Amino acid sequence: MGKQGRCKRKSPDAASDSRAVTARRSIGSTPSNGSTFEVGGALLVKAFEHVRRSVAELQNLWISAEDWCKILPIYYSSLRDYKEQITTKKFNRAMNKRFGDTRMIKYYEKNDDGVYSNKYGRGNPLYYLFTHDDKLCPQNIPTDTSFDICRWKEIIEIIPSLAAEESNATATATATTTTTTTTTTTTTTTTTATTNNNNNNNNNNNNNSSSNDNNADEEVSDENNTQQQSQHQEQQQQQQQKRSEQLRQQNFFHTGKAWQVFMPAGLTEPNEQGRDMVVKSFIEARIAVCEGGKKEWFSVVPGLDGDDEHATDLEKATISYKCQYIMIALKYALAEMSKPNRPKWEDCCQHAIDTMNDACDGFIQCAETVMRWHRYFCDANDAFPHPNPHAAAGKIQEPRFFEECPGAKLMFLSQADELISKDGLTAEKLASFVNKEIVKVELKECNDRRGDEDKLTRNDFLRSFGIGFGRRPKNYNDDDDDEEEEEVVEKDLVISTGTVNRWMNLYGYKWCHAKQHYYNDRHEHPLTIKARKLYIKCVLFQYEVRSMCWIQIGKADADKLREETDGKCNVAPTAGYEYTIDDETFVEFHVDDCRSFRQIMTAQNNEFGGERSRLFIQARKTVVMQWEEENMFDVDSKPTVVGYEYKDDDGVDMVEVHARHFIDNNDTRAKLHDSLSANGIQFNESLRRSLIIFGQDEAIFRQFMMSSKLWTGREGKQTLRPKDQGQGLMISAIKSRMFGWIRNLTDAQIAKVNWFRRNVRNRYSDEAAAIKVNGSATKKDLTKDSVINRLFIFVFDYGNNAEGYWTYDRMIIQLEDCLDALDALYSSRPEDVDVQQQRHMTRVPNTTTVLFRHYDYAFGFDHSQGHDRKRPDALDSNDLRKGPSLTARHMRPSKIVSEDQLCNWYPDHPLKLKVGDTQKMQFEETDNWGNLEKGPEEWSEEQRQYRADVIDTDTPVVEKEKNRDELAADLQARNMFAKGTKAQLQERCRNANIPVKKQVPKFKHKTFIGMSKGKFQILLERGFINPDRSTWKKYTLEGTRDERGQINNRYCLNHLMGFLPDFENEKTLLHHHGEALGCIIYNSPKCTPEIAGEGIEYDWGVSKLYYKAQDVDRKRKRTNFEALVSEAIGETVLSLDTVRRNAKRAREFMISYYELEKNDEKTAPSDLKKMMKTRRAHSSVIDMDKGFMSNRLKSIVAQNNGNTNS
Repeated sequence: MGKQGRCKRKSPDAASDSRAVTARRSIGSTPSNGSTFEVGGALLVKAFEHVRRSVAELQNLWISAEDWCKILPIYYSSLRDYKEQITTKKFNRAMNKRFGDTRMIKYYEKNDDGVYSNKYGRGNPLYYLFTHDDKLCPQNIPTDTSFDICRWKEIIEIIPSLAAEESNATATATATTTTTTTTTTTTTTTTTATTNNNNNNNNNNNNNSSSNDNNADEEVSDENNTQQQSQHQEQQQQQQQKRSEQLRQQNFFHTGKAWQVFMPAGLTEPNEQGRDMVVKSFIEARIAVCEGGKKEWFSVVPGLDGDDEHATDLEKATISYKCQYIMIALKYALAEMSKPNRPKWEDCCQHAIDTMNDACDGFIQCAETVMRWHRYFCDANDAFPHPNPHAAAGKIQEPRFFEECPGAKLMFLSQADELISKDGLTAEKLASFVNKEIVKVELKECNDRRGDEDKLTRNDFLRSFGIGFGRRPKNYNDDDDDEEEEEVVEKDLVISTGTVNRWMNLYGYKWCHAKQHYYNDRHEHPLTIKARKLYIKCVLFQYEVRSMCWIQIGKADADKLREETDGKCNVAPTAGYEYTIDDETFVEFHVDDCRSFRQIMTAQNNEFGGERSRLFIQARKTVVMQWEEENMFDVDSKPTVVGYEYKDDDGVDMVEVHARHFIDNNDTRAKLHDSLSANGIQFNESLRRSLIIFGQDEAIFRQFMMSSKLWTGREGKQTLRPKDQGQGLMISAIKSRMFGWIRNLTDAQIAKVNWFRRNVRNRYSDEAAAIKVNGSATKKDLTKDSVINRLFIFVFDYGNNAEGYWTYDRMIIQLEDCLDALDALYSSRPEDVDVQQQRHMTRVPNTTTVLFRHYDYAFGFDHSQGHDRKRPDALDSNDLRKGPSLTARHMRPSKIVSEDQLCNWYPDHPLKLKVGDTQKMQFEETDNWGNLEKGPEEWSEEQRQYRADVIDTDTPVVEKEKNRDELAADLQARNMFAKGTKAQLQERCRNANIPVKKQVPKFKHKTFIGMSKGKFQILLERGFINPDRSTWKKYTLEGTRDERGQINNRYCLNHLMGFLPDFENEKTLLHHHGEALGCIIYNSPKCTPEIAGEGIEYDWGVSKLYYKAQDVDRKRKRTNFEALVSEAIGETVLSLDTVRRNAKRAREFMISYYELEKNDEKTAPSDLKKMMKTRRAHSSVIDMDKGFMSNRLKSIVAQNNGNTNS
């Protein structure tokens, strides 16, 4: 509305303030004769609202602003004497302030006011329309929705006949009233005149005629009428002056003006008798609210109970200062405006400004500013809006271009991300893409919707979003009087770099100092969350239920623990699982559920710190299948394959499940109890052996690793520290809750382990890794020193000039050495084990003698580079090309075991495999079905006809440069330095007369036999590729893009490879050899050290804090450094109790994650909430949970000091 150009939009509070000030100016005084009165915008809006409510005949009609200026005085009597002040400009300005430009100009959308405007005709005059029903603009409006003007052929120009009729009716009523009054007066006058005439006639002997008598009567009547009118006007003036004098003398708070100034809009005005009490009570309450807002800014902002991080310090201070200004003005008004010579409200606000300036706290000079603040504060129920509402609500105020074109936003963000990952993001590059691609695509779509007859130009399209207003070409001429005006050629508008820069900041892109790396927090990444759920499910409901970490007590003792003591419960009310055996009720708890449980286990000399779980159920498979059909199992807690399947002595299929695999509610427990009673089943221990869970992790200790903070002197002096971190030691530790840190073995145990390594399992499972690390695949005897530094705790000097770095090869060797020690110490021969138990025990693998394990083992690793090495023939899509390749790594065949490995998009696919088939990953002489291999389907028949390489007879041999590895091998063969770039190696070879090129045969035709299949061929055989050859050109590695720049994943080979579960779930080399050794291997999710490795991250944290706290003198020299590291990871610091407490801490986080992700209504621990909100790299729990480890270290130091003193 208004001028075409860039409009500065006012905020709702600013608009409200403007209306309040205008209302006080226009309705501030009652118009009277002899006084000046100015019609303000608020009065015009009020008149317009009155017409909307009272004159339904004007609904749904387009009426020009000029006609509205004529209509308003007719229907609103207060304006009838001031018609000359009602101008089109003033009316348009008032309507713009009241309803807002944007809300009215979009007449084709529904708005809350039901008022619409548009422009039409020469000079672009404004037309207005209002509606009452559903607040939708009528359907007979023009279809053109451009911003600046509606171009329709016909428009109803209304000069309302209703207004003329109302005007005539008003004039008629006035004339009738005047006639009636005149008639009455004339009748009385005529009677008197007649009497006088009769007397005169009698005195004068009837000399006058009848015509003379009538003329005399009319003169007398006119004279009397004039005298009465003048007397009536004088009486009205006297009464008006009297009322004005009474109004000045009475209390101001009795007046209606006080109600307008101090009361919220919309309240019904009471009688004059109680008006002052109501106004004063509101003022006093508002003063109290402002006093609170002065102290605590958030107390006057709705929805806030405390300080808010989304508001800046300046915004907080501004709200507090506003409250202080309003409070001073209200106190002054309450004290002074009741007096006869009272100040105006504007004077009260000026007094507040002067008071603040005298105190040197003021920052404004205009009283209207305080009046505007007070008006908004009053109308908003004594509150201010949040200074940053969009950020507080977690929303972004979208630019209008992106709000109405969401596809443009997706293109903008995807291009920005692509520039970051490839060429480097700059505002100039992104602005160029926006103007050349995004605007072009959106303009085309807009014109396609509008049709051929009503297409927009680029400039009109951009202006429809408020882009480019106020810009004119350089040769633009504003002189309308110049008849010889040059033809203007308007240049294309562009979205400026500054605008794009603002958009980038809006969506989180920051201009900051460049670093050698970039940080990306993936703690809440969808893939991380998915892996975390699976990890917690496995640990809590598959591994932990088989561990020795439980305790069973009677129900009476459990109820005592659940009772509150000093407002706290020893055990959580929801902890524990009740079960009944032989009519006696027990409750099974985890040993971490109560502090006293660990003390009970210690008092009982329990070696492992807990008992086995007694909540296992051994039932027939048919019964378990019935439970599964009745949906009694919890989807989030049951194993992937329900239970442990076996056969009993009679050959009946049995399944062992745990009570915690069922849904935890009363109905399910009742069903389970009834089913167990009906089938004669009781809770029992597991038939399988207990599972001991180990956690592994590596850590580096630097020689001069110290605390980041230290005390300085009064003059800034501080203790000198070494310039660098000094030497370093890397430690790989494998620990468990049951054993703690295994640091040493007795001589008898070492002898037993060495006998096992010599006679039972004398060669490593991964011989290549053993040869690389130890020089031989045959195992060597352990010594006392190797047990301390090379078994469960592997210490080595890392670096290129030392022992190297931690790799998979070292990891698999340490894992097998630890399993040798466990299998040697905790296994038995068949004759020493009951035959019934042997069926449920794990046989020690890869041995020359049959042995059965006393325990099963699970090892948890993190996702380091050394742990995730693939098998040499592993299925890895990253090693595949699009088509056949000789250089791609050969992979093992894959058997199709389920429909999940196939695609059903294209029925009757001729090349699709079936369940039970085996897919080969290389082209061989025969295909997947044993038939003669035809070759790659994307090749032509001519290319596929050669089944052997054909050498070019004209040039059979060509020279080719050696690669870097070949050059290094040639240099090493002559005992020369073989490190450096390829160019440096070539230079050394030339100086040593070593050839830098080699001869290779030149083939005229290459055969496909022996080539690795590409992604296209593999997906084609799985049914993911359309068998229609005309579509094959669309398939690319990255996928084709549409006009919006979005990738069509249907033709993206990399995306389709993600649907192959055998590729996605391919086990690492560590998993492969670990399972070959008969143990469970699992990985903790990325970016979550707080739940990894049975709390081993907390062990490292405590030991490093202890090391940092030691004096620097204890760290000097190599021997002191190694001794202090041994002390930091020794029994004194990492005792068995500390290890179990740290494991408890990790388990608390797992339970919190499980409950939080399972049911959002449940409350997670405050530490977890803090950690999930804080943006950290999550590489160490010291960054996140330092307080817990510091408290634990203080307890260790205090305990050690107590032992020393005693």
